[in-house]
Amino acid sequence: MVNKINYDQALRDANANAERKLVQEENTSKNLGIAEGKDLVQRNPNPYGLVSRQQYDKAMQENPAMESNATPYTVGWYFMPIRGWLFTSYSSYPYIYDENISAWLYFEAGYKKPTFYEYGLKKWFQMAEGE
Repeated sequence: MVNKINYDQALRDANANAERKLVQEENTSKNLGIAEGKDLVQRNPNPYGLVSRQQYDKAMQENPAMESNATPYTVGWYFMPIRGWLFTSYSSYPYIYDENISAWLYFEAGYKKPTFYEYGLKKWFQMAEGE
């Protein structure tokens, strides 16, 4: 026969084991979801406004960054109301990826207004402050 103390302890142990298994399963599911999400984005980055590593590498080969000590004002993704989301990095600067047109821009320093070359249109343009 089982006494009340042993019964209560067995119940506590069973609940603790069940809670541990639940946490393990939640962590496993979360990690699996993260891995599946990364894989989905890496296989097809375009719907997310991203480019593949191959597209990035090709753009950097076709338009190599000039040797310069210049560094970008912002590293990574940033938002400009007139243009939308833009991206640059230390290795790609002075080239800036424009998510709105899915293409690279070239930033030309030395002007009062920021000056860019849009390769798709083959033309220079300037952005005024506040744009």
